[in-house]
Amino acid sequence: MDMILAPTLLADVVLVVMTLQGVWLVLRRRDRAIDVVAALAPGFFLALAVRSALAEAPWTHVALALALSGPAHLFDMGRRGLYARAGDEAPQTTPRARRPEMSASE
Repeated sequence: MDMILAPTLLADVVLVVMTLQGVWLVLRRRDRAIDVVAALAPGFFLALAVRSALAEAPWTHVALALALSGPAHLFDMGRRGLYARAGDEAPQTTPRARRPEMSASE
C-alpha cells in the first residue's frame, strides 16, 4: 500500500513515459536521436526536479535539475530555429499553403 501512495510515483511514471516516448520516436518514426533528446530534455529535467523535491533530496539536486532545464530548452529552440539573432527576420513557424500557379492562358 505504501508503494501506491509514494509521493514520487507520479513523477516516476512521467519520467518512464517520457523515456519510452523518446525510444518510440527514434525507432518507430525514424526521427533523429538528437532531435528527440533536444525536444524531451527540458521537460525531463523539470520532472526530475519535481521528483527530487518530492523525495526530499538535497536542494542541490533540485537546483541542478532546474539549472539543466534552461540550457536544454535553449538548445531545443536553437535546433528548431525558433529564436533569431537581433536584426534577423522572425522565422516562419508554420508552412504557408501554396497557391496553384496560374498559367499564361488563363
